[in-house]
Amino acid sequence: MLRKFVHRAMLFLIFMELVLPFFDPGGVKAASSITLYYNFEQGTYSTASVAAQYSSSATKTFTKDVSSLVGGTITGVTLNNQGGSGGNASFTATTITLTNLAGGNTTVYGKSETNPMHQIYRQPLGEIWEHKGSKTIPVEFDGASGNPSPYPGAIPLWGRKRYTLVDNFNYSDSGTFGPDLRYSFQSSLYSTNGASGDKVADYAKEIEGYAVTTAYGVSRATTWYLDQSKVSVGDLGADITDPDKLDQSTIAIIGAEKPSDDYGARPLAYGKGDIPGMGMIRTMMLLDGSVPAGQIVDKPDSDGSGGMLRNYAMYAIGLWSGTTYKYQMSIDVSYTAPIKADLAYISIDAGACVPQNTSVNITIKFKNIGVAIPSGDSFSVTLAADGTVFKTFTYSSGLGAGQMITESVPYTFSSMKNITMNLDSNDDIPEASASNNVLSQFITPQASCTPSGGNFSGTTSADKPSIPWKDSNLIKADWTIPSGCTPVQGRFILSQTTGEYIQYGWSTLTSTSTSDMSIFAYGMMGFTGYPGNITSGEVVIEYKLEDSCGGTSYFYEGKFTVGPKPPNRPPQFEIGWFADADYYSRTPISDSIVGDKLNVRLLPEIAPNHYDPDDDIVTFEWLFPSSSSNWIKSFPSMGYLKGEDKLTWLTASTTGDHTITARMCDDKGACTQKDATISIMRPEPLPCINVPNRVVQNRPLAANAINGACSKPAKNRTITEHFWTNNLSIYPNVGIETVTLEVKDNYGVRSLPENKAIKNINVVEDKPPVAVINLPIFAVRGNVLFRDLSYSPDGDVIVETSITYVYDSNDDGIFNDHMPLNIPISVGGSAILTAPKVGKYKLTVKTKEDWGLTNTRSYVVDIKNDSPEVSFTVTSANPEPPLFHTTSENEMLMAYGDQWQGSSLTNPNLNKVRDIGFTYNTATNGLTSHYGKQPFNGPATGLTITPEQYQKTTYSAWHTFPIPQLFNTQFLGNR
Repeated sequence: MLRKFVHRAMLFLIFMELVLPFFDPGGVKAASSITLYYNFEQGTYSTASVAAQYSSSATKTFTKDVSSLVGGTITGVTLNNQGGSGGNASFTATTITLTNLAGGNTTVYGKSETNPMHQIYRQPLGEIWEHKGSKTIPVEFDGASGNPSPYPGAIPLWGRKRYTLVDNFNYSDSGTFGPDLRYSFQSSLYSTNGASGDKVADYAKEIEGYAVTTAYGVSRATTWYLDQSKVSVGDLGADITDPDKLDQSTIAIIGAEKPSDDYGARPLAYGKGDIPGMGMIRTMMLLDGSVPAGQIVDKPDSDGSGGMLRNYAMYAIGLWSGTTYKYQMSIDVSYTAPIKADLAYISIDAGACVPQNTSVNITIKFKNIGVAIPSGDSFSVTLAADGTVFKTFTYSSGLGAGQMITESVPYTFSSMKNITMNLDSNDDIPEASASNNVLSQFITPQASCTPSGGNFSGTTSADKPSIPWKDSNLIKADWTIPSGCTPVQGRFILSQTTGEYIQYGWSTLTSTSTSDMSIFAYGMMGFTGYPGNITSGEVVIEYKLEDSCGGTSYFYEGKFTVGPKPPNRPPQFEIGWFADADYYSRTPISDSIVGDKLNVRLLPEIAPNHYDPDDDIVTFEWLFPSSSSNWIKSFPSMGYLKGEDKLTWLTASTTGDHTITARMCDDKGACTQKDATISIMRPEPLPCINVPNRVVQNRPLAANAINGACSKPAKNRTITEHFWTNNLSIYPNVGIETVTLEVKDNYGVRSLPENKAIKNINVVEDKPPVAVINLPIFAVRGNVLFRDLSYSPDGDVIVETSITYVYDSNDDGIFNDHMPLNIPISVGGSAILTAPKVGKYKLTVKTKEDWGLTNTRSYVVDIKNDSPEVSFTVTSANPEPPLFHTTSENEMLMAYGDQWQGSSLTNPNLNKVRDIGFTYNTATNGLTSHYGKQPFNGPATGLTITPEQYQKTTYSAWHTFPIPQLFNTQFLGNR
């Protein structure tokens, strides 16, 4: 038994020894899978999902090498066509081929604006209007009555050929295109060329006579939307911004609408335009006084003849539809990851056209899709033509996993050749598979070659690798020009892996252009944020270049990063009250009168800013219940909705101030509230009185000094009559005077009695001037200088000062010894008293103000001789000097307090400030007087007052002393 077992074991070992060499343990591979997504715009696969894309092609077929994404040999593929239907997927070790991939048939919608004008001319003398359509003769008719005719009015059925005298043009005749100028009920002209027909026929036949303008070349929409309810004229939120992505044969105009609900003109018919691919829209409007002012442009004749060219704007919005094909797909790829090196061919390329008997470069590409080949392991690659090797490449420096090799070899084709690339032609290295080592391609030379284009090589880049949110960046593309083709136009395409996408407009390129650039900025292209709604994160820059050979090249390498958004901020907006016809201005009104028609609305955005500083989606509502006004609280019961952006045709029915509140919130929850107040008043005007600040007894007032200019008429009215009481030009009595006013406006409406304006005027006394000179009390014989210091206590102007003097020759104090003598002096000027004798002189000063009041005052100066020189001796029983007791006084209290009294040598009781101009100067810490106002000496230097005797027990002293110079006016102010 044992012997039998040993025999069988030996046979098994011999069998395994013979069989094992035929197994390749290195070829055992681990199965893996990956999902790839295809970008139809860029023509590349990636591992990141790609948003739906659109094309004008109904089906697509293509082959792509995916070895850079698949880390091994492809063993299976599964197609997932999310955008459309059908399609077949096949594969090789490194490529995937898709055939008959059908896009999803998708209807999209767009809008375009057309701006036709109805041009009409009012002939000189101002009675007849004439107009002409693009397909009519000039036609005239009599306009609305007036001198001149203010507007054309309803157009009659019969007009006149220009400058004829009979009604010979039938506006309803389609053969003369009359319905292109004047609405004609269900005219056959409105249905020609497949047009829509009369779309307003259901309204009423009485609208015949409306003017008609026809735009025969309405441009197609340039931006397209999947949702018809979101379509706008601009490109805000558009799903497709490249109209070339639509099947051009399917684009058609499907409707027309007014630019806004309150626009004066409305569409009449629509259809195909005269130019293929364009549309036609007819609009209509009654040319009377109801046309909004913003739709009228006048240009009067310069000769004053009454002729005037007028243009009526009759704009419309065209509605369009078309078909595009939606593409969005992914491929589930199964593959085996090798544990050996694996050389795989990629391509053999001699160019789109190979010229016969001319040397061209054959370019080969291959890569290692297996593990790395270490340095030192050598292998060869051969190129053969019809089996004959003409080039061998040898590699011994190693080849990394996934590394690709590109080589070029010159070769001249005299006839068709089968070019074969053989990788590892000598089987020098162990490979996971040899099935992808050999690639053959037949190449047929041509007698002559026309370049096919599409072979530009280039790169894209950004000026800054990253930008903060809302900053701008410069995007660039650079390329080299191959032989045979030149650049024609190019455009940038930006995208993000999250699906954001924007295609720029075409740039026209010169034949020598090797670069292009553009800006990437917040708010451009009509977007509220970045173009294409690009958000924070990485942005891929693609450039699409079309050349003169009809080819298209793409460059992809450039990228940059947009920084994160800032913290959320609340919306900013304004609301206001307006006259009901004002739906566009930004200047609200603050008041109205009962019965006015009003609207209150959200003010429009000011480009480029938006309601929300972060460009978030916002919601808007009126807070009716929060108003203190019962009138505003009643708006919902009138049918007004809180979500409307404007509330129109409101009747101002309740007097008083009415405040309405609105709230706007963004989609993050941040909100802002704003108020707007309208003051509704009765139609009666409100009187108001302006009076002067100061009214003086018997003083004539300036013309219109007491007036009613502040009176307030109702809105759009003026005050025309004033009804006064006690409005005088002169008030003779001091005291309170009462003035009243009632007013009447230009509509004949008088103010209410209870609103009579009443104003009290305080009439003040006209005070006389004060005659003042700065005459000293004592002076030395000779000339005594003094100045006129007369003034008006109530600010009037001193116009005259006169001075006389009398010398008391007998020293009896009566001053009647001779007639008074004049001393010449001007107002505010200086004068000299000539006093040759010792004794008293009395000066009488009379001053007069500009309103006639006068004042007279007298001043006495005592003239002395010069003092003699004396000497004296002091004798005393006490050799010590007497003791003097001193106290410190506050200078401010001395000047302004009641404890110190002003006096002079002749008057012991004077007011310190009024009579002697006594004051304290903080700059010099000194006490000053207005008698020292001028920079002259007074009293004169050397003047002595003698004797002055100080007597005390056992002490007697005589002393003469000089009076020093007074200060100048440097620190004395205005006194």
